[in-house]
Amino acid sequence: MSSPDFRRSLRYSGLLMGLVVIAAAIQTRLPSGLEWRGVAPDLALAIAIAAGLHDGSMTGAAMGFLGAYLIAPQASLSPGSIYFSHILVGYLSGFPRARLYTENPLVPVAAGLAAGVLSETFFYLLTPRSPLLWIQGAAVQGLYLMALTPVIHALLHSLGRMMESGA
Repeated sequence: MSSPDFRRSLRYSGLLMGLVVIAAAIQTRLPSGLEWRGVAPDLALAIAIAAGLHDGSMTGAAMGFLGAYLIAPQASLSPGSIYFSHILVGYLSGFPRARLYTENPLVPVAAGLAAGVLSETFFYLLTPRSPLLWIQGAAVQGLYLMALTPVIHALLHSLGRMMESGA
């Protein structure tokens, strides 16, 4: 017989994975009209960042892997660079959790901006392109993630509180 804590944790993990699957499905079907300067919002990466901030490095890396696994086959970029950037950025997003007060709304904003620049830097290093395209991609992805990460982090925080209260 499993404990209630284990069941809540399992249910939360299932919800988190379902959120990544939905985000990846939306992301791979996004109309090109949502791209800005050739860069589309990376919803799966935003979830990996928020999961890392909320639940720690290993959860961020796991959600980064799941998101990369789901979007890499449809992406125009190198699958290896997608896996590498999503897993590493998700993992690194967990570090502020132990060192900062992550309830502060500015932490997810700053983490989203930094992760956007970092993920585009990985893409640039693994699949070289012009420095101007890299700067443009890093700025745009940073803005997207700066807007998406706090919203997803707040959603995960609400889900976590609901699971703790036994709802």
